[in-house]
Order: sequence, then C-alpha cells, then structure tokens
Amino acid sequence: MKRTIIILIACVAVIIIGWFALKGGSSDTSVGATYFTVRKAPMTIDVMEAGSVDASNSLSIRSQVTGQTKIISIVPEGTIITKEDVDNEKILVQLDTADFENELANQELQVTTAEATLASTRESLEIQRKTNESNLNEATLAVKFALMDLQKYVGEKLANELVQGTLQVTEILNRTEDIGGEMLQTKRDLESQISLSQEEVTRAKNTYEGTEQLWKRGYVTEDELRADELAKKRREVELEQARLKLELFIKYEHLKQSEKLRSDYNEAEINLERVKVKNRAELSKAEVEFQSATIKHQKQLDQLKRIKDQIANSTIRAPQPGMVIYARQERHWGSRTDIEEGADIRERQEIIKIPDTSMMDMTVKVHESVIGRVAPGQPAEVFIDAMPEAKFKGHVEKVALLPDSQGWLNPNLKVYETVIRVDDDVSELKPGMSGRARILIKQIPDAIQIPIQAVVTENDKQYVDVASGSGITRREVAVGDYNDKFIEILSGLNPGDRVALRDVVETRLPGGNGNGSGPSKEEEGRPQEQGRPAPRQQAPGS
Repeated sequence: MKRTIIILIACVAVIIIGWFALKGGSSDTSVGATYFTVRKAPMTIDVMEAGSVDASNSLSIRSQVTGQTKIISIVPEGTIITKEDVDNEKILVQLDTADFENELANQELQVTTAEATLASTRESLEIQRKTNESNLNEATLAVKFALMDLQKYVGEKLANELVQGTLQVTEILNRTEDIGGEMLQTKRDLESQISLSQEEVTRAKNTYEGTEQLWKRGYVTEDELRADELAKKRREVELEQARLKLELFIKYEHLKQSEKLRSDYNEAEINLERVKVKNRAELSKAEVEFQSATIKHQKQLDQLKRIKDQIANSTIRAPQPGMVIYARQERHWGSRTDIEEGADIRERQEIIKIPDTSMMDMTVKVHESVIGRVAPGQPAEVFIDAMPEAKFKGHVEKVALLPDSQGWLNPNLKVYETVIRVDDDVSELKPGMSGRARILIKQIPDAIQIPIQAVVTENDKQYVDVASGSGITRREVAVGDYNDKFIEILSGLNPGDRVALRDVVETRLPGGNGNGSGPSKEEEGRPQEQGRPAPRQQAPGS
C-alpha cells in the first residue's frame, strides 16, 4: 500500500513538473515554490464560452388553434422537406379536430337560421318602404285636394291667402272683387233669385190690382180675386225667402263653408306631417331589425369562418424546404421536447422549426464581468464537440443589451446572450450541435506576461513574488490586459525574471471591467461550467 502511494505521488510530481516545463515555468524545490520565467511574446485576449449551433434564419411554426388541442400525427424529427413536398402541400402536423367538427355542424345550423331571419327582415323592410310611399302619396293628395276644394269655393287668390294666414274668413266679403268659385256662384244665384222674386211680386201685385178693379165692376168673380190675391202673397213670401237665404248665406253659410274647407286643408297638412313622422318611425324600426339581423348573420358567418379556420389550422403543411426540428421547452435544469403524438399543445406554442441551414449561428452566454470587452464585428472561432479537428471562422453578430438570469440555482449570476455568425462553409453543421466559441478581443504583439495566479492584490495594489539570490522578494507591478491564463505586466518585471505561482483561487485582480483589471468578486463565484475551457488550438502566448 505504501509503495503504491509513493508511486502515485511521484507520478503527480512528474506531471506537474513536466507541465510547467512545457509552459515556460521552472521548479525550485529548494525554496518550496513553483516558479514561472517571465517572457515577452504575442498575447491573445479572448473570451471562450460554450453554446449551441442553430440556423440564423429559422421558420417557427406555432399552433394557431385556440385553447388546447392534441397532436394526432407528426412527421419524424429530422425529416427533410423538399420543394416538391412544399408544392404538394405535405402534411407535417395534424392536430385534433373532433371538437371543431361538432361545433361546425351546430354553427352551420345557426347560420341557416340567421340567413332566414335576415331574408325576412329584408322583405319587411321593402314592404315598409312601399307602404310608406303609398301613405305619403295619399296624405299628399289629401292636402292637394283640400286646397283645391278651398280654391273651388272662394277662388284661388283668396284660398291661398287663407291657407297662408294672411286673410281671415270674416274678411272675405270685403274682397268682393276677388271672390270666386262656388261662393261667388251661390251669392249671384241668391241675388238673382231675389231679383226674379221682386219682378214676380210686382207682376202679381199688378195682376191683383187689375182683378180687383174688374171685381168691383162685376166682371170677375170673388174667387178669381181671391186667387190673384193669394198669388200675390205667394210671390211676396218667395221674395222674403230669397232675401232671407241671401242674408243667411252672407252671415253664416259662406263663413261656415270657408272655415270648414280651410280646416280640412290644415288637417290634411297635419296628417301629412303625421304620416311622414310615422313613416320615418316605421322605416327606422324595420331598418334596425334588418341591421340587427345583418349583424347577427355576420357574427354567425364569422363564427363559422373561425371554426373552419381552426380546422384548417389544425393541419400544418410544409411551408418551405428544410429540416424538421421539434421545438424544445426551456427548463431550469435544461431544455427538453414535449412534442410527440398525443401531446397537448397550447395556443401559440411552438411545435416545430424549419431552419434555413445555409447560414448558421452559435449562441453563447457571456459573463457580465467580460461583456464590456465584447462587441459586434469582433472575429471569433467556433469549435464543435462532435467535430474535434474542425475550426470555423466567424464574427460577433449581436450582443444582448440586457442580461439573462441563470435561474433559481444562481440568481445573482448574470450573463448576456451573444450570437456568433459562422462565416465558413456550414454544410456539415446541424442545428442543435453543441460546442464552444472563442471571441478574439485583442492581439498584443509583444506583451510581458505571467500566469494570472502569480499576481496578488493587497490594498488595491498588485504584487508578485520574485525569486532572488536570497530567496523571494515581493515586488509591486502595474498590470494590463489579461485572458483566462495570462496577464500583461506593464511595469515592474522584465523578461527572464522568475515569479512564484499561487493557487488561482487565492489570486485577486481588481475591477473586471475589461480594461486590464482582474476578475471581480462576482466572477470568483462563477460556476465551473461558465469557465473558459482551453481551445483546441492555443493562441500564441496562451
């Protein structure tokens, strides 16, 4: 057992000594420390982060079905969609449509009922319009006829003045020169009847007086005298009646008839307005019923269209050539796919992606301590885990403006999503491949450099332990830029000096803002998976 332990310790010691020998360091067991010989060489400042490859342009297909449904069938992941598949409208995903089929049958019945109601209200509206037209014509004619009756009785001029209100009925007789129509005719007839009666009375009176002279002489009988006397009295009565008729006409009859005819005209006009108001009300009611039926019918049509669209959306066809990739759902512990036959799918949930693999990106998450050093346009190198010997050139395409939290496991850790565009031929890459991207921030042609673990910070100043003839001497230095292994020394050391190395955990560098300072306290707490693994091709000086 002791022999085995001794052998293991010896092997570890050999490995450590050999590593430092290869890295330019040296071992001095006489002072019990490991040393590194300061050198001047090109130094690459870079950021190495892990990520995965995806297409730059990817068509995302989401469920357009309302609510939740199930996947009935789906093409296998990795299926290659050709242009012929697109032309033939190949089905990629079929969602459950059973509920929508039932809704469709009920909705078609609702649409039929709404169409019948709409047709009925349309006919009622047309009937109401014709009825209104007939009622309006009748009321308009009634006004016209009432005016004509008034004009016929008193004359056109007086009738117009009466209906306009500029003449009163009692003033008609004062306008004898304007009186016309039946009123003038009646007045003249009565006056003519009086004139004739007066003549008849005169003639009857003369006849009676002549008969009386003949009776006195004995030429006629007393009966003949009484007959002529009776005839005279009859003519006198007729004259009195004719005069009374004229008087009654002047005092009452023409006033009554004129007032009645004017009232009939006014009533006809009022009725015309009443008909117009009623017509508007009835037409408005019919129009409202028709509009309501139209809206209800349109709503039923919209609902029918929505159901048909849901059925149509349940069948997802090939929209473009490419490879079918199932959508993954992000989880705190990673990503997984919920896409399979029988799986429940929510509205707007991503189902599959069809990436355009002619252009590929690698998305990495850069720690906040170094994000200030990363900018779009910087060159980058992409390494794929499945292709150990390959290296792809690229550049930084986009850097997120806001950080993403790494979840409940480490809520204080903030990273920025950074997109690396691959510039080389990407025909061998597939979406989802994992790997690493190295972002080349800066190249220092001649940098005096030492390992990061050789520097210690005390009171905001940086020191190194330099080997001397008498032992180890602490020396203050000015530091510059750094990468994940080496740091630039601006002053305080010369090539050839030997510095003592410390454990990287004990190393303290100020700042962490990308201006030559070291990692911040937050950076010290970064989990190991956020570290920068060594690239497959070491840059000079790394």
